[in-house]
Amino acid sequence: MTHLEKVTDLYALINSGKLMEGFEKYYHPNVVMQEIGEAAREGKDANREYELKFLGMLKAFHGAGVTAIASNEAENKTMVESWMDATFQNDSRVKMEQVAVQTWKGDHIIHETFYHK
Repeated sequence: MTHLEKVTDLYALINSGKLMEGFEKYYHPNVVMQEIGEAAREGKDANREYELKFLGMLKAFHGAGVTAIASNEAENKTMVESWMDATFQNDSRVKMEQVAVQTWKGDHIIHETFYHK
């Protein structure tokens, strides 16, 4: 399975409401994840906690999608431009857009950086 196929499957899981299933399947135990401009989160446990906290802030999920996806198989890199429409617990509805750049080690993402507005 190519990195492009794996990241496509990951985002199919995420966009169907199975974010944590995708996280468990595709993220390396030593993954480092970072929102641009923020401190990196190191390790799968710390990132799992972050993702669960994010999900707990959601009141309603209205949809999500991928607008572009690319892979550089030789360099173990994938890039995904995506959006998500959600209402948070404070009743604010937001359409979030971001680009995520993943570095793969075998079948798992070892590093991911998120660029967003």
